[in-house]
Amino acid sequence: MFGSDADSGEILEGLRGRADFEGREEEDETWSYQRQNEALMSFNMEILLCDNVDAIFAKYRPGTFLPALCHVFMDTDAPVDVRDGAARAIAYFMDVHVDSTARKVVEVPGAVKAFCLAVQNNPCRDVAEQSVKVLELLCR
Repeated sequence: MFGSDADSGEILEGLRGRADFEGREEEDETWSYQRQNEALMSFNMEILLCDNVDAIFAKYRPGTFLPALCHVFMDTDAPVDVRDGAARAIAYFMDVHVDSTARKVVEVPGAVKAFCLAVQNNPCRDVAEQSVKVLELLCR
């Protein structure tokens, strides 16, 4: 479904969650945690393999993708692998250029609190470690 040739629209569509469909029962819910996980894996792989910041930001606009990634992370019903993938995606994206991305994370209501709670109350070490990394990047 997703791969190295996936376009940003496909990945953004894959990040859609349950909250995107609340109150719209007539629409077909085309989301699943598996679909989110696949989109996150594709996004993360592309971010890790790309060595051109301008190309990343042209394809994945921070103002669009960081809020979507934060909303995936803030879904406390999501499986651990989805939350971990979302936290990694945010950390990888922020690593590319922290100055232009940190503000986008802070602007998402509840995002910073969600990362703090993940550090404090998360039984999964991977999610907690990625949350610490995001918080460290936000403090730069």
